[in-house]
Amino acid sequence: SNHAWMRKTCDLVLQIVREKSGLLHADTLTKLALSLARLQMTCPASVVLRLMLDKGCVPSMHLLSLVVFHIAKTEIGTYLASNYLFQVCDFYNCLNDKKGNHAVKVELDTLVFNLVLDACVRFKLSLKGVSLIELMSMTGIVADAHSIV
Repeated sequence: SNHAWMRKTCDLVLQIVREKSGLLHADTLTKLALSLARLQMTCPASVVLRLMLDKGCVPSMHLLSLVVFHIAKTEIGTYLASNYLFQVCDFYNCLNDKKGNHAVKVELDTLVFNLVLDACVRFKLSLKGVSLIELMSMTGIVADAHSIV
């Protein structure tokens, strides 16, 4: 089945990254994360996203939105997507601290947050939703009409 093959693919990628971290490119990892997310393999998809973040890479907002859209279809996936957003914001904050006056603007957009906020409403995760809205304000991401439910 597709799930078994994707599990083997993910395991192989993780092994390659452990042995030769520079061998796989970010776009390959992004495609893997999207494929895993589309199959509702949320934990492996978030592992790949975190692996990319450890390498200093964040997928483009278009692709990240697609991955988050698929991950946040389940309650566990919503927790994982929310935690990933916190980690990405922390990653950009660390970059800002290192660069001093040459701060890096957080590249996340409102759509990614809205996808996770919508899932928080669906799964009745009100505290997680509130913390995401607070994170948006702390990072300067402007909420829109869809952000406040």
